[in-house]
Amino acid sequence: MLKQIVFSTFVVLILTLSLSSLFAKKKKYPLKVLKQVHMGSISDIIFTKDSKQLISAGTDKYIKYWTVQGNPQKSLLTHSGINVMTRSYDGRLFATGHTDRAITLWSISGKKIISFKQKKGYMYDLAISPDN
Repeated sequence: MLKQIVFSTFVVLILTLSLSSLFAKKKKYPLKVLKQVHMGSISDIIFTKDSKQLISAGTDKYIKYWTVQGNPQKSLLTHSGINVMTRSYDGRLFATGHTDRAITLWSISGKKIISFKQKKGYMYDLAISPDN
């Protein structure tokens, strides 16, 4: 099932829930599988502001950094699966929403800044205001 299409200047990434894989389509080139990037489903992906890296989040509790060519950079193990993720407008921060209703704010380099938990409900989306 198609969940999301993410664009940068040079690459279109197509996120599927069923395959746990990222697909990339560069201009004038056919669609290809980059990598199986998560053991569970991919929940969300974001580009860094310079579009040189992408960050994927999954139900397997991992946040993974990739080059746009699909080469792994690093992985962060979180406390629970991730439902949603968003990047700040200035590109310095990103936030993750977890299956246990926690929200975590991270520096773009992967340093955990703060985490807190909602008492009830499910997160369908996250947003960071333009002034952070």
